[in-house]
Amino acid sequence: MPSEIKYNLSLSVNKNGAKSERQESNSVDMTGNAYHSGVQVITNSREDIMDNSDIGAIGYFYLKLLSAPTQTTYIEWGYTNDTNYGGKLKIGESCVVRAKNSTTNLYVISSAAENVEVEYFIVEE
Repeated sequence: MPSEIKYNLSLSVNKNGAKSERQESNSVDMTGNAYHSGVQVITNSREDIMDNSDIGAIGYFYLKLLSAPTQTTYIEWGYTNDTNYGGKLKIGESCVVRAKNSTTNLYVISSAAENVEVEYFIVEE
């Protein structure tokens, strides 16, 4: 069945006379069958891998920072276990990302020494 993955995006700004808006809807084919979703606690500022053990290659993923100890706490996400991260989310923020080709791991690190909760939804290529 074609177009199994669907997404809608919207971004707008209106400040000091600067006003703009973009909207996008798209659907794409999913070659695999696997996905994972849930909430994971990221502990003590260290990197943790989201559960994607049976996903051959990540196609798309959704992340949302649900809870954090302070309003200034944020998470960063990336594909390797080093300091080369691809994005940043503050509390309450979320993102939908098309993963790099053949990505098999997704890492998240917290800026806080305390635990944070991250909601995730990972879809196979």
